[in-house]
Amino acid sequence: MSNIKILLLSCFIGLTMRGVCQKPAPEDKPKFGYFQCRADVQRWTYDPFDKSLDPKYITGTAIMVNGQFRVMPQLSYGVTTTALQQRTYEAEVCIQEDAEFEKQFFTYSRLKEAYEDERSFRYMNFLMKHHLLEQFTKEDAEEFK
Repeated sequence: MSNIKILLLSCFIGLTMRGVCQKPAPEDKPKFGYFQCRADVQRWTYDPFDKSLDPKYITGTAIMVNGQFRVMPQLSYGVTTTALQQRTYEAEVCIQEDAEFEKQFFTYSRLKEAYEDERSFRYMNFLMKHHLLEQFTKEDAEEFK
């Protein structure tokens, strides 16, 4: 049995190994653990070969996730800006917590950057849609003379 299967089985049946199965103490740095990091990245991306998906979900950038190519969508439909901010934070933490995976594929840093860009796009879209860009530009120029 592979080491990962043994580890998962140990966690499942309730054996605790500090930092792996057990939740970290508040003073510990890790916030998610690499199992959670990889599971969330899998959930946030799409299989480009899934014919049942709406094409808007599979338009984006290909990244490596858990040994397979996945699509990081250009826009996260059904995801609020608050959720994008939470995903950005988790990706930032996962860069450190799953450093070996990040070093190989840059998955978390790519997702973090994409979510930051999407939030900026949404803010700009809001300003333009509500004709607030001129007001913003004027106030920004005054504040940062």
